[in-house]
Amino acid sequence: MNENYPNTTNGNGNGALNNQEEQGTDIRVYLYKLLHFWPWLLLGLSVGLAGAYLMNRYATPRYQVQADIVLKDPYKDKSQDPVNFTGMFLKTYDMEAYESEVAVLNSAPILQRALEQLPAFGAEFTSVGRIASNVAYPNPPGFRIEIDSLHPQLSGISMELEAQEGGVHIKELSSEQGLNAYLPLDFSWLEGLDSIARPKAGRYAYGQWIEGAHYRFRFVRTDKPVGTLENYRLSLRHPEAMLKSHKVESAWFKKGSPVLLMTAESPSVDKAQDLVEALIDVYTDYVLDMKNASTSRSLAFVNEMLGTINDSLLQVEGKKEAFRSNNKTFSLSNEGGAVF
Repeated sequence: MNENYPNTTNGNGNGALNNQEEQGTDIRVYLYKLLHFWPWLLLGLSVGLAGAYLMNRYATPRYQVQADIVLKDPYKDKSQDPVNFTGMFLKTYDMEAYESEVAVLNSAPILQRALEQLPAFGAEFTSVGRIASNVAYPNPPGFRIEIDSLHPQLSGISMELEAQEGGVHIKELSSEQGLNAYLPLDFSWLEGLDSIARPKAGRYAYGQWIEGAHYRFRFVRTDKPVGTLENYRLSLRHPEAMLKSHKVESAWFKKGSPVLLMTAESPSVDKAQDLVEALIDVYTDYVLDMKNASTSRSLAFVNEMLGTINDSLLQVEGKKEAFRSNNKTFSLSNEGGAVF
């Protein structure tokens, strides 16, 4: 036997079997070591499951609402294209027109007109609990906020409220970094207003205006009973600023498909649903206005052409009568009818 290679087999030739037994012994040793710490493993698993439960139970939810918009006449007839020679009798999707529809849905004028239909969108009430906070949309039970849309309004201010039977108690005020004010009559913004006067803490009766140079609003009772001693956080932001946190998007369901998907995310499913419905209503009105405008232009063009044709016919008739009188001609049909 070569002395450079030691003999690893026993007299019975069971070296490989011994190696397998040694490996099996090592695995059992590791298992025994893990089982020695089983209380800590069980504790870690329990803590992880409890943390996941608390996260799902008390974290602020985010809801996504989606709507499908099916566009009419999704095809473009290429056989009517005078410069088309290879696509005769073929129909394809008019993708340029559809891309323009996506741009229209995502445009600022459409979003602004939709927000005008949601007066409570810029004021967000959140019920403050010991652990969890939930959005109270559109208003808390028993009262609502009414904002003077013609008066300058602060954007980026929060108030801690306590609902009472006779009014609302503003306990504390805070503001986001970079407090702004929107001037509705000028369609402009005043920025960097961190040092301006803000609403004062105190108790305000229902219907009493809370006003200053850059704010004017009041709390109004509703038909529902007031949840007394309930704490709320009121965030006042301009609707366009509030819209940035709702992730409104419009995109194609599938490339080449006539279906558009409109989605909106919000901590309140009702708020997201109202926003999507308002956008669909505004978009529908926009399409109808465009069609009506196109029809009006077509009718105006037809009326103009009819007037031009009528003038042309009158001119031709006048020239014919002048030629007839100058050349003393007559019509046999007319003369024959006169005789009979």
